[in-house]
Amino acid sequence: MIGTILLSCQSEYAERMENAIALKIKYLEVKDIMTKSNNINLMKTLEDIENEINFHAKISGNEELFLKEIWKNQKED
Repeated sequence: MIGTILLSCQSEYAERMENAIALKIKYLEVKDIMTKSNNINLMKTLEDIENEINFHAKISGNEELFLKEIWKNQKED
């Protein structure tokens, strides 16, 4: 029973991570477009994507580690 619970938690974390990685790719693509085009209107899109990633991090069970894994060597703020 405990093994099933642990496996379920691990698979949910992995699913959240998979979703967040896809969002990170989208974030980086939009950021690149924004940089090349100087279109500051895309800032709202970046904020929305980042908020969605943060949501996945919060419900992952380990927000700090989750965000560290997602943004390692990628985000410059």
